[in-house]
Amino acid sequence: MSDGEWSDWLGQQRVACEVRRPAKVDAVFEAVEEAVRTNRRIRAVGSGHSTSDVARPPSDAILLSLEHLALDDADWKTWLKGDLALVEPRVRPGEQLVRVSSGQTIRALNLDLAKRRLAMPNLGSYDGQSIYGAIATGTHGTGLGFGPLADLVSSIEMIGVEDAGRPVVRHWRIEPTNGITDRDRFYGSSQRGRMSLVQDDEVFRSVVVGLGCFGIVTAITLRVVPAFQLRETCEVVPWSSLKSTLVSRARSTPWLDVTMLPERLDGEHWCQVTVREKRPALPHHVPLTELPPRGDARIREARTREGKEQSELVCCALAAGPLGTRIATQKLRELFREDATRTIESESYVVFRTSVGDWIPATSSEIGVDVGRSVAAIDATIAHLDAMASRGFFHVSPLGIRFSRASSHYLAMQYGRDTCTIEAPIPVGNVNVHAIGSATAADAAPIILGSFERTLIDPRFEGRPHWGQRHTVSGGFLLRYPKGPSWARQLARFNRFGLFDNAFTGRMALRR
Repeated sequence: MSDGEWSDWLGQQRVACEVRRPAKVDAVFEAVEEAVRTNRRIRAVGSGHSTSDVARPPSDAILLSLEHLALDDADWKTWLKGDLALVEPRVRPGEQLVRVSSGQTIRALNLDLAKRRLAMPNLGSYDGQSIYGAIATGTHGTGLGFGPLADLVSSIEMIGVEDAGRPVVRHWRIEPTNGITDRDRFYGSSQRGRMSLVQDDEVFRSVVVGLGCFGIVTAITLRVVPAFQLRETCEVVPWSSLKSTLVSRARSTPWLDVTMLPERLDGEHWCQVTVREKRPALPHHVPLTELPPRGDARIREARTREGKEQSELVCCALAAGPLGTRIATQKLRELFREDATRTIESESYVVFRTSVGDWIPATSSEIGVDVGRSVAAIDATIAHLDAMASRGFFHVSPLGIRFSRASSHYLAMQYGRDTCTIEAPIPVGNVNVHAIGSATAADAAPIILGSFERTLIDPRFEGRPHWGQRHTVSGGFLLRYPKGPSWARQLARFNRFGLFDNAFTGRMALRR
């Protein structure tokens, strides 16, 4: 991101706009006041990891990059209730609360927590996002013992605009109705500044997975746990054998995910099943550089290509035609089997990070379905892959199958149901190999991912998209969420003057 341009991390979305990098919360407040005075839109952005338009700012907007935002020195712990085990969301024995800047990357947060012998209880496969950017779009890890990252939030601090007959800028601390903050202690503290306390379930469950549409989030208070290690083991099995036990295994295993080859080999779709088990942390902090690295075959393979041109990476994966995809599939199965012959054990945040996206740029769609429909949805995805391949659209990048617990956040894909998510990543530059030289050869991703999305949002599966990844839903789609109307009602309250609008709110018919 330059001073005059925003782009997503792949460089596929670019917008010329004014970029500011506030270092203090007061500067954020002043920027929102300026937006009110000048009737300009204003958005905050993290690392630009979202490939949907959810983060894309309008060209006339003030764009706030919060990467350098430092929190004030307020002794926020003096605001808390005495018995935190009685609040909602409950702070369980062994958990601790940490207050962090919304613009901090997950990687930086992990390292800060590790020094204090603390950890996030679950994480996704990538750590380059800003922590609130990941939360706001519904990002999750894997394991039915855990909801999305949003479920770790106990309090959220946001600068927005209130309709008091005219737009008035406010700074709120927002929590559930029975939240962690003691109202008397909060308002009796001289350190709270001009912040007001809002404790309301509907507001909280709307704002946390808020897609950047409610205001500028400056800080979040998270529930974290003592540091721990993970022991990861893998096995390679055909889908025909796995499908009968997939759901029962997911329900009985704290962390489980599946990576599936999209092309058939020896008549089968081969799956790498990864299981993680919790182990005690080392008794003292060990710097990241001294920890056992993941070093698994997928990341080693990616690292060997670091620095090469993107076109070389794509050619390696796609070759030219059905024979090429089978060669690529054979190579991927070999990598799966190499993974399965070794065990990885390291600090949790090292083992969680499995993405090769740093070396092989990819765009993807991810759709969540009810766990009870997961096997049927995966079978439908396989049929989709076969149908696309018959047209010359080969999807050689492995699919990711993950699980997460039901959530109470209104726009989380896990709202109200234990969820299986199916992710379809595609290397940037994927082509329709039967149309080399034609207009449809340049980028097959919209065609392949659009068809994948339509397959799973069909009423048979009632799929819900990951908001930060590519999707095409619009208009009344929010009504498919049981609390979608409630979320929209709160948005109308907090974005009454449209200051936080962007392309996403327009596509979803949420603009002023």
